[in-house]
Amino acid sequence: TIITESKQNKPKIEITKTSNYDGKLEPLDNWYNNTINYTVKGIDNGGSKIKSVSAYSDSSYTNIIASVTGDTLTFQRKEDTPGTTLYFKVVNEGEVEVTKEDKYKLDMTNPSCLSNGSTTYWVNSDVNLIGTCSDTLSGCRKENAQKTISDSLINDSNIKITTFYDKAGNKVDCTGRAM
Repeated sequence: TIITESKQNKPKIEITKTSNYDGKLEPLDNWYNNTINYTVKGIDNGGSKIKSVSAYSDSSYTNIIASVTGDTLTFQRKEDTPGTTLYFKVVNEGEVEVTKEDKYKLDMTNPSCLSNGSTTYWVNSDVNLIGTCSDTLSGCRKENAQKTISDSLINDSNIKITTFYDKAGNKVDCTGRAM
């Protein structure tokens, strides 16, 4: 008895993501704060030539984002998301397909700051300014900051308490007022 095994050389998928963070603080926890550039390459792996490379927004491979006839697909992601999975499919000329997925987190929106302790009238004691950071996508690296103003004469509505950053590296200057 001779048993033969049919071997199909499945293609491989190589995914490369790049993004610049525009001189802001470097992102943490796999967050991005600028357009993500995807390059998805189908590699023939000793089998048939690559026929197509496609990207989808769903695991059933029905909602296509981008596709190319050939072995290399390039596209961008610009939507703020707390985590989105993309699904990729490579098909070779022998109609053998292989799939892979990749998750990305993108936050291009600056965090916000709420300041408390500002004075709207003259006082003759120290002013305690407190800033609180909030960010709905990636979250703040630091939640609160405080600054005490004890100058003898000041009337400034733009006193910097701190600069808050979110985990994606976006920033906001938090200010208050002292009189």
